[in-house]
Amino acid sequence: MLWRGGRSLLLTTAAFGAMSVSGMAAADPIKLAVIGPMTGDNAVYGVALQRGVELAVKQINAEGGVNGDEMVLDFLDTQCQATQAASAASRIASDPDVFAVIGDVCSSATLAALPIFYRAGLTEVSGSSTSPKITDVVQDSGYTNFARVIPSDAQQAVQLVNLAKVLNKKRVAILYASDDFGQQLFQYQQDAMPGSGLELVASETYTPAQTKNFTPQLTNIAGADPDVLLIDGYYNDAAAAVGQLSRVGLGDLAIIASAGVDQGDYMTLGGDATEGSYVFSYYNASNPSEANQAWVNAFQEAYGEMPNEQASYGYEIPFIYKLAIEQGATKDDLAEIVRGVTFEGPTGTTRFDENGDVVGKAGVVMQVKDGAFVVDPELTKSLSQ
Repeated sequence: MLWRGGRSLLLTTAAFGAMSVSGMAAADPIKLAVIGPMTGDNAVYGVALQRGVELAVKQINAEGGVNGDEMVLDFLDTQCQATQAASAASRIASDPDVFAVIGDVCSSATLAALPIFYRAGLTEVSGSSTSPKITDVVQDSGYTNFARVIPSDAQQAVQLVNLAKVLNKKRVAILYASDDFGQQLFQYQQDAMPGSGLELVASETYTPAQTKNFTPQLTNIAGADPDVLLIDGYYNDAAAAVGQLSRVGLGDLAIIASAGVDQGDYMTLGGDATEGSYVFSYYNASNPSEANQAWVNAFQEAYGEMPNEQASYGYEIPFIYKLAIEQGATKDDLAEIVRGVTFEGPTGTTRFDENGDVVGKAGVVMQVKDGAFVVDPELTKSLSQ
């Protein structure tokens, strides 16, 4: 779901290791390659993914592995860059010991690696790449090796627009990242406007991780006199933009931000200006389900903090691979069997359609209160109706 820049760097076993996370001996380990931004501007997302996957594999191996075989992990850093993702995918494809792939976080990186994995006969399951463009590419190219446990942004875009309507806003401005994530959200939001009773009065774009001064965009937005600003981007950029609203007389403007802003550092970086912001998320840590609370407790014990979206969806993927293997999947038919799996996990029930898209999952609405994200059950319910 996330993209951005940074210097060229590829971390493989030398840094993170082709690592067993249990210490159990196994003659035939199941090697999973995990790709994502482990360093750079998007490292917060990749590290969360890493933690979720590692914790899942530790639990699986502690319970005897998969049919007696342990899982081992090989982490490769893509920094959410398409070129680095393609390089990482080529290295993975050349390793005959890799059984399957987890990742990438960013949709642009996933799109760059996907054809390489397809040609190599490798299954890839993502917990963060949300661009609807992936579904289009899968359909057009026949990439049957891909699935994702997180919903498409086609759903998020509509819900962000609906949230503005539920909040009784009329005049909408949109600030969106100039990458696939931001552009896709913006396009789907435009499509959702007709008949909504909302008017799009201004739209501005910015370059993720590079734009620091948002005054030109915000000045143009202020001139359109909006009563709500939708931000389609990431926590660090959103924090900077929100922190500069008062410069152009928009300090009291209502804010609705995309799931990419669901990071605690949004409040840390943006300070008091983030207070009252509404943020959409695909994951609800307060969900009282048994599966989710067991996961939250395990994550807190391991890392001393609450799990977020990337950690939670990443956590589910090794278990989905485990189920598929226990159902007889081999490396060759893994993708087909994965698409037929039903898994109950922290984020709810996971099952897939014919394109590998997850079905039946919905997000939650949070609001920043006293410097923390607080789920708003009424607003969340209103979006599901």
